[in-house]
Amino acid sequence: MLLATVVCTADFIAVGSVLWTTVLTAMQAAIAIPWAWTVVSMDYAESRILDSKRFGRFRRVASHAVTFAALGAVLAAKVIVIHRSPADAAWVLKSAYLHYVVFAFVLFIAGLLGRGSRLARFLGSIADHPARLMAISFAVVALLGGFLLTLPLCVRNVGDANFVNGLFTATSAVCVTGLAVNDIAVTYTFAGQVVIFLLIQAGGLGIMVLSAAVAIFAGRRLQTRSTAALTEMIDAESFAKLRRTIRHIFLFTVVTEFIGAVFLFFSFLSNSSVDKGWRNPDPAAGAANRVWSAVFHSVSAFCNAGFSLCHGNLISFTGSFGVSGTIALLITMGGLGFPVLDELWGRWKERKNPVPSRRLSLHSRVVLWMSAALVFVGTMAYLVLEWNGTLRELSFIDALIASVFQSVSTRTAGFNSLDFSKMGQPIIVFTCFLMFIGASPASTGGGIKTTTFAVLLSVFRAEMRGAKAPKVFDRAISDSTARRAVAVVVGSVLIVGLGWFALLLTESHDALRLLFETVSAFATCGLSTGITGQLTDPGKLIVVLMMFVGRIGPVTLALSLAAKPRVEHFGLPEEKVLIG
Repeated sequence: MLLATVVCTADFIAVGSVLWTTVLTAMQAAIAIPWAWTVVSMDYAESRILDSKRFGRFRRVASHAVTFAALGAVLAAKVIVIHRSPADAAWVLKSAYLHYVVFAFVLFIAGLLGRGSRLARFLGSIADHPARLMAISFAVVALLGGFLLTLPLCVRNVGDANFVNGLFTATSAVCVTGLAVNDIAVTYTFAGQVVIFLLIQAGGLGIMVLSAAVAIFAGRRLQTRSTAALTEMIDAESFAKLRRTIRHIFLFTVVTEFIGAVFLFFSFLSNSSVDKGWRNPDPAAGAANRVWSAVFHSVSAFCNAGFSLCHGNLISFTGSFGVSGTIALLITMGGLGFPVLDELWGRWKERKNPVPSRRLSLHSRVVLWMSAALVFVGTMAYLVLEWNGTLRELSFIDALIASVFQSVSTRTAGFNSLDFSKMGQPIIVFTCFLMFIGASPASTGGGIKTTTFAVLLSVFRAEMRGAKAPKVFDRAISDSTARRAVAVVVGSVLIVGLGWFALLLTESHDALRLLFETVSAFATCGLSTGITGQLTDPGKLIVVLMMFVGRIGPVTLALSLAAKPRVEHFGLPEEKVLIG
């Protein structure tokens, strides 16, 4: 370890010298052999002292394989960088090479300190706490994705192998946000686009499938408390139906995305620029393959990610009913939440049943009504506020299609068929409001959720009318649900406020644009007024944190950091506090 530290430090200092970096890289490759033997030997000895059955061979071998493969990839990337042509060697060695040196040093340390058995124990410790499990899962996948997006295989220009940008893009993908600091088609190769594609898919299903997968990998049986929490996370009726629910979610997602890809493929036929490569400046170009573009956009739409392989996002398809309608429908289905979709599917299967079915649950009714109302209000807002702005040159039909599409996409997905950098301040503020509300619970979208907003409105209405308890439709809302809704809104406002204030300290852009960026990141929406790529590295890291917190949720984050609740055997006297 001491030798690796010395070599990596010298390698960091010698950046710019092809000769010395070649020698030092070769030394690191030589050190990797005894290092790997030491890691495996120490882990084997430790596993024998501990419970070898609990920390089985497969998990230890898998963790070693990931670490060794990552180190091999870093050393290979360094070799590729070193042997670049002299014309771009100076730029590459001063930018990407330093990241690879740091990666190598971190992997040397991680291999010794986080070897197989210790990793298994760590995963086992967090598996008993679903909130921490979900937070750690997203963090690990984002870090791994950021690392992969800096490899020469994934970037067209090695000079673009910046870890901050890679981490930003990976976090945006796994958090299904859609914010990007660069043009995806221009910056990343097909391999890099596949990495982003997989991150989007993992992020869209992450709250259900990813958490369960990590728990299974940990090899530790969940306690009753954790089992109940995880079952509630995916809205399973019981733990016995947990596997069936996950299977249905997975199959429904794959089938829906496949159908969406087929419709998009034929819809893209009307624009030949979709088949053009990243060098073509046409706003619809970038993917270079209509099939890949259809598949990528279908998954990105259903997962509410908002990533696009087109240079101009979906601006070229503003008046296309096929493209806008298909993507809007995918966004809506992904944003409603799997419990609502499952209930609607069950109702559809029972449509011919002579016995009348019971009506939809209160949750489904609230989600459907609030989603429809917000789409209508958003459509009217875009039509009225932007009629003489970005909609000025469109016909009424095209303007209506664009307004409906933008209203659907604004709350959760981040696709844009209109240029937000040219919009006025009123619609920017209203868009922040829609993004803040976001999608529905147990969906692929973010925000405070439509049900939270509905409960908050019911609480406000009850207070104004002096009602005994808030109600939605014909059902009363419990005090615990009302308190949770208020806590989510207050916590979200505080998080957005802190993030906005932090960006004001690090960036020089207009305050309203920074607020738009902050809300978009927290709500995992992905819309931008065009300043994302101009953010400083500290600003990018702030946005990364906002995306992460917004994806796992402020309440989940609080639960992941909280200790076991204390049991109090006494109550405190009440006293009146003036409100308002």
